[in-house]
Amino acid sequence: MKVVNMLKLFETALNTISDKFSDGEKPDRDEILTYLNSAQLTYMKDKYLNNATFKDNMESVNSRTEEFKNLIVNDTIIFMGSYYMPHSVLFNLPDNYLFYLKSDSKITRTTIYPCTNKYIPNQEGNYKDVDKLMTTPFNIPVIQRPLIVFMSVNDASGALLVHDKYTTISEINMTYVRKPKELIETVVDSDLQTDECELAEYVHNDIVNLALQLFEQNKFKLISKENK
Repeated sequence: MKVVNMLKLFETALNTISDKFSDGEKPDRDEILTYLNSAQLTYMKDKYLNNATFKDNMESVNSRTEEFKNLIVNDTIIFMGSYYMPHSVLFNLPDNYLFYLKSDSKITRTTIYPCTNKYIPNQEGNYKDVDKLMTTPFNIPVIQRPLIVFMSVNDASGALLVHDKYTTISEINMTYVRKPKELIETVVDSDLQTDECELAEYVHNDIVNLALQLFEQNKFKLISKENK
C-alpha cells in the first residue's frame, strides 16, 4: 500500500473516534507518518520477537517469512578478530539489522574433518554453550559447526562466533531481516526511505490500526499529565 493511502486510512479511522479529540489535538500528516513508522517496527517486534526464548523467536520468524520477504538480506559480515577467549571472532551487526534468520562461516580446518574454504552453517546458542566450548588446557573441544551467540559489542548489537583450535574463519555470511525503510510521502534517499510499505499487503491495515492505537495512547498520557 502506498504511504499516501495509509495516511488516508489513518485519517478515516481517526474520524470515527473524532469525539475523543479536539481539532487541535489531531495529528498533522508528519505526525501520522511518525506513528506509522513506529507502528511498523512495533508490529514486527511484537509479532515475531515476543516469545520466551531466542529459539522460539527464530521459529516464529522462519514460519512467517512471506510477510517480510522484501526485508530479507544476505550480507558478508566484517569481523574484528579474537575476543576475550581464544578461537573466537567478534562482530557488530549491520545498522539495519532487525532479527536473525541464519548464517554460515567460510572455514579451513587443518585436521579432524579437514577442509579448505568450505561454507559451514553456524549453530545458534547462548553463554552456557560458550562455557562448554571454550578451549582451555583442560578442555580442547572439536566444534564441527561454529557457535554464534548474540551480545552487546561496544554498546551496539553484535555477536560472538566460537570455533575450535583446528579451524580458521575467513568469512561470515548472514541472512537476516532488516528494519523497514522510513515511510514518507516524497522519497529523498531511496536507500533509507520509501513511499510504499515493504511488508506484505495484508498486514498494512494492522499497521495503520496500530499507529492509531499508539497515537491514542500518547494523547491520553499527555492529557493525564496535564490534569495532574
